[in-house]
Amino acid sequence: MRKRKRFIAVLTNRIPDYRRPVFEALHKDPSISLRIFLSQKGEGCVSTGKDALSIHHARAINLPWTTKHASVATRQQEYLAIPLLQHFELASYKPDLIISGEFGLRSLSAWFTARLLRVPLVLWSEETSAAARAKGGLRLLVRRFLIPRAKAFLVLGRPAADYLQSWGVPISKIYVGAQAVDNGFWLEESGKSDRARIRQEMGLTGTTFVAVGRLVELKGFDLLLNAWAGIPKDLQKRHTLLIIGEGAERERLEAQANRLHIARVIFAGHKSLAELAGMYAAADVLVFPSLVDVWGMVVNEAMACGVPVLASRYAGASQELIDGTGAGEVIDPLDGEAFSKALERWCSADLSTMRTRAREVIENCNFNVTVNAIRRLIQDLTDK
Repeated sequence: MRKRKRFIAVLTNRIPDYRRPVFEALHKDPSISLRIFLSQKGEGCVSTGKDALSIHHARAINLPWTTKHASVATRQQEYLAIPLLQHFELASYKPDLIISGEFGLRSLSAWFTARLLRVPLVLWSEETSAAARAKGGLRLLVRRFLIPRAKAFLVLGRPAADYLQSWGVPISKIYVGAQAVDNGFWLEESGKSDRARIRQEMGLTGTTFVAVGRLVELKGFDLLLNAWAGIPKDLQKRHTLLIIGEGAERERLEAQANRLHIARVIFAGHKSLAELAGMYAAADVLVFPSLVDVWGMVVNEAMACGVPVLASRYAGASQELIDGTGAGEVIDPLDGEAFSKALERWCSADLSTMRTRAREVIENCNFNVTVNAIRRLIQDLTDK
């Protein structure tokens, strides 16, 4: 006898482009009817054509929220989603399963709806212990309420699973997906890039250390500049620090580089994905000095291009993809002296083995891991 189609509601702020393939694969599954409720308009990436995702822009108030991370002396700008008609929107859809992102008001509302509809509630989490360290007060109370009441948890990355286990959640209730990018795209685009030409045009010399991301306070670019200034001047002149990205901190960072009299630092600005793949091909090392990051997708991108990584201990990607894998080294960007020493060592390090390991490690971090985890979750919780 043919099984009936399961109706699945996913509640989240937005769908980043790098996560769209997961939902597209689920959308194509004939046994699943997937509807995604987004709380931020204009932020979701909706596919077109016959496989267009079912997107519903839920009515919500998105309040700016600042989290102070005292342990790393930085701040994080977030949005607090306050659902307005979520209960009625979900009740109209009549889902068999609700998957709600984050541990906030949206999930509290989803728990209430799931209870009334008598369907399971799954909490979708990417939170890691390092990123959650600054969460307190009301947010901790909400977690204490929600975590024991969720039927199961969908997490992206092992560090997120470890965080839930620290709350006493049994591993049997945790379905682990992957924080993934399109590895094939980065491998192909970097492979067809002309490394020698790019390096000549950009004036890249010696070992090129590339840092990629939004130029904002919590990404640690100021600490990277301080560490680069701490290596011997002759090394600074022979090797290159390449910073790619835009943001509110760019002017201040450029002024910092001038003040420190740093040699061989290039601010390249924003790059398209294809251009960025060329930058990875031209570089030798990715430096990821972030102070607050549940993951850090640029680590995946660089590794797919065969670039080893100096990765911050405060990022989920460093804990799962770098620590003990042979694909790079975990650093503490707040330890300026040790950070400089690591950069100095890597100026003359043989990176060939780490390049190979980077590609090997990242192969196992892909979209299928998450798609299969969600399929198992749906089957376990909805099959009668």
